[in-house]
Amino acid sequence: MKPTNYFEDASQMRKVFQEGYCSHPQAPDGCTKGWIKAHTLPRAGALAQIEEKGHVVSSREAALDIHRNDGRLVPKRTGINIASTFMGFCAAHDSSLFRPIEKDWKEINQETGFLLAYRAMAYELFAKRAARKSNQIMRMMDAGEPLEYQELIQNFAAAHDFGITLALDDLTNWKDRLDQYFVERDFSKMHMYVVEFDSLLPAVSSLAFLPEFDFGGNRVQDLLQPNLDPLTVTLTVKDGRSVAIFVWEEGHSEKALKFVQSYDELEDEVKATAILYMSFLHSENVHLRPSWWGNLSQPQRDSVSNLAAKGMPSAEHQQTKSDLSLANSPFELKAAVLNKQWI
Repeated sequence: MKPTNYFEDASQMRKVFQEGYCSHPQAPDGCTKGWIKAHTLPRAGALAQIEEKGHVVSSREAALDIHRNDGRLVPKRTGINIASTFMGFCAAHDSSLFRPIEKDWKEINQETGFLLAYRAMAYELFAKRAARKSNQIMRMMDAGEPLEYQELIQNFAAAHDFGITLALDDLTNWKDRLDQYFVERDFSKMHMYVVEFDSLLPAVSSLAFLPEFDFGGNRVQDLLQPNLDPLTVTLTVKDGRSVAIFVWEEGHSEKALKFVQSYDELEDEVKATAILYMSFLHSENVHLRPSWWGNLSQPQRDSVSNLAAKGMPSAEHQQTKSDLSLANSPFELKAAVLNKQWI
């Protein structure tokens, strides 16, 4: 067969991530069109607080330039109108559902915690669904290649698809539970740990994940076992200061709580560094103030790029239980903790 063209393949994969739907809990009957680039983080309330000349530096866009960066995931400059967006909601539902956590949100409570968790979960579910579709494109990228290269691609694609299938099962069950909470207007099962910093950090992020190791390097759950505990973490801005909000749900809390407690046990002076370091390790949905990124040395930026590549199919990038040790952090954020609360 004729070998495929990398740029054509990449273009097809990007198109998959532009196919939209509405994730609203009550969407199925009325949302067949009008999907928008919905923000996982408020443009005005979060991204605009760290932007410079309308731009941030985004880890999420790094995959677009992986061929230019020798396979490394290098954060790149991105406009705040598209940073953190995904085609996961229609305009009407995105506006109505998330209004309480937009620019002028007033209170951190179980309802706003639910909305932060729902938005992070919806993005992760969208990304996994799109990844499954793009995996079919990946399977064809071995055309015209030597047998050993074809075997490498097919083995990786098969393993990738298996992992996505497991993740989709977990995410779909999670969404079903959150949908029910919303329909019943019962947010009592949502639990939160909130850390308010005394200043504005140079980053915002939103992630939903299954914590495997805590900040002490201890395993909190085995991802090959059933009954996993999901967790969302949002680093955003409220009242001009950064705030980190961990959200988990009752009935799926034992393992997630261990992870959160390990963060709480860190010294307050390292909590700002830890939240950004963790965000790089567990998500690509991280956005930075351009001047902060520009002031890092090249070795520091290279180390951040390596953090973003954890989990990729090479020995040097495989995660180990020491990943969250702050001794490995290539940067340090200076910020005091103003307030901590459990909700």
